[in-house]
Amino acid sequence: MTDNRVLGDDACDARELEPALSTLLAQALIAYRIELDNEFEGQLARSGFPGFKLPVVFWPLLRHVDDPGTTVVALLERTGWTEKDLFPMIGGVERWGYVEVRLETDAPIRRPSRDGYGSSRRLRGTSVLIPKAVCRRAKELWPPIIAATDDRWTERFGRDAMGELRGSLAAITDTSAEGSIADPLAAALHAFAREVETDSPLPMAIAANFLPALSTDPIRVRELPGRTGVTGRPVVPALGVLERSGMITVRPAETGRGKVVTLTPAGLRERDAYAERVTQVERTWRARHGAAVIESLRGTLEAMKSRLADGLHPPEGCWRASREYAAQTRAILDDPQSALPRHPIGPWLTTS
Repeated sequence: MTDNRVLGDDACDARELEPALSTLLAQALIAYRIELDNEFEGQLARSGFPGFKLPVVFWPLLRHVDDPGTTVVALLERTGWTEKDLFPMIGGVERWGYVEVRLETDAPIRRPSRDGYGSSRRLRGTSVLIPKAVCRRAKELWPPIIAATDDRWTERFGRDAMGELRGSLAAITDTSAEGSIADPLAAALHAFAREVETDSPLPMAIAANFLPALSTDPIRVRELPGRTGVTGRPVVPALGVLERSGMITVRPAETGRGKVVTLTPAGLRERDAYAERVTQVERTWRARHGAAVIESLRGTLEAMKSRLADGLHPPEGCWRASREYAAQTRAILDDPQSALPRHPIGPWLTTS
C-alpha cells in the first residue's frame, strides 16, 4: 500500500516515504516535457527565433493553426476544448508572438495586449488565428524532436524497460503502445486524477503540489517554489484557491518582508484526506487492472527515477538556465524526485 505520509512533524519536507503512483507518473511526464521543451527552445533559437519560451505548453494549440488562418470555431472542433480552455491559450500564443489575430476574417490584425489575455477578451467564433514564421518553424521541428526524445529515453532507460512501461500503460489506458511515451503517461495520469478528483474539493494539481508542502507552522510564500517544484505565475492562483476554500491563511511575515502561509485545521484534514484518496485509487487500480500490471508500472517508474535528470540540463540561453530559474533547475538536476512537481500545472503534454 502506498504511504503518502512524509518526514517531519505535521508537514511534508517534499520527500515521500514511498511515492504515490500518480507522483511517479507525473514526474516522468514532467521530466519528458522539460527535456523536450529545452530541446525545442534551443532549436528554435538556432533557427533564428531566440527568446521564444514555452513551445511545449503552446503546442496543443499551435499544431492546429494552419495557413492562411484558422478560425476559433475550427480550433474548438479540432482541440475538443471549451472556450474557457481555448481563449487564454490564444492570448498566450498571441502575446508570445506565435500567431496574429483577426477578430473577423476581414478585420485588421490586432496588436497583442499586455494584460496576459491578448485578444481573447473579444474573441468570437469567426475570429482567425494566422501563424507567424516562428509557428511554422515550430510545427516543422516538432515531429523530429519528439522522435529524438523518445530515442534518447530508450537509450537511457533501456529498450526492455521502455517496452515494459509501454505495455503497462497500454493495459491501463487501453491505448496503443506505439507513438511517443508522453501520450500514454499523460493518459494514465489523467485517468488517475479523474478518479481522485471525484470526491475532492480541489484540483489534483493544487492538492498534489501544495498540500504536502504546507504546514500548520508558517511557511514563507517565497519558499514554495523550492517545496513544490512549481515556479512563476501558478503559485499565486493556487494559494488563492486554497485560501478561498478555507484551507490556508496568508498574512504578512512577522519578521522580514513577504508573506507566510499556514494550513488551517480544514487544510490539515484535507491534506490527510487527499493522501488517502490517492492510496485508495491505487488500491482500486490493483483490483481493476491486476496487481502484476500495477507492480510492473510502479517498478519501472521507480527504477527510472535516478536518471530522470540526465536529459534536463538546459541549453545556454534557455529560460530554465536564466538567473530567475537557475536555483530550481539546479535543484531538479541534483534531486529530481524532491524538486520536480508532483502533478502537471497548466496544459498537459500530448504529442499527437
